[in-house]
Amino acid sequence: MTLADRNYHPHLFAPSWKIKITQLECPAEKKFFNLPSQDVNSDFAQLAPLGAIQYFTEKSGFVRSFGYDGSVSIQSYTYDQKYAIAFKRDIGTCGISFKPQYIYLPYTSSTGITADKDCSHYLFVPDLYFDVDPENASPNDLVAKVCLKENLNFRTYAPGPLYIYFNSIATDFATEEDKRQGFNIKYELLNKCI
Repeated sequence: MTLADRNYHPHLFAPSWKIKITQLECPAEKKFFNLPSQDVNSDFAQLAPLGAIQYFTEKSGFVRSFGYDGSVSIQSYTYDQKYAIAFKRDIGTCGISFKPQYIYLPYTSSTGITADKDCSHYLFVPDLYFDVDPENASPNDLVAKVCLKENLNFRTYAPGPLYIYFNSIATDFATEEDKRQGFNIKYELLNKCI
């Protein structure tokens, strides 16, 4: 498969994907199904929340940007993307922690941890805290967007569905910085929150 933007910009890295497809039964009126209703209902727990492009049902694992390949040094996600990544919230889950194994979402400021306005490629995480001092989190540690060049842990205790949103802007250039963009983040659902 060749991406359309790679045809116009052949100097960009060509990402690859491993795709897992699972067919789930969706409920409909009985006249369309010959299955007993319990067979259809058993798939409800596996259905992703509406709008989620990636959905993780395990208590821990890794979330990666599309096109991420840790075995190569030149890589990048596709540009001009906006999508949601969801995590199944089990009973007793109060939050989720993220420990980047690799993250390169550049920002324009040289001030260290970035302010929301500095990000053009970012992960938006509702009620996000950087793990600067988990025992004494201050309002200054609460931000919304993650755009980092270093592996700094973060977490969220947001109520409701556990989502993160990815945003990348359209770009025509391929600097050395562009060739390293992506993320590979270990996540873990929390059942004990501060």
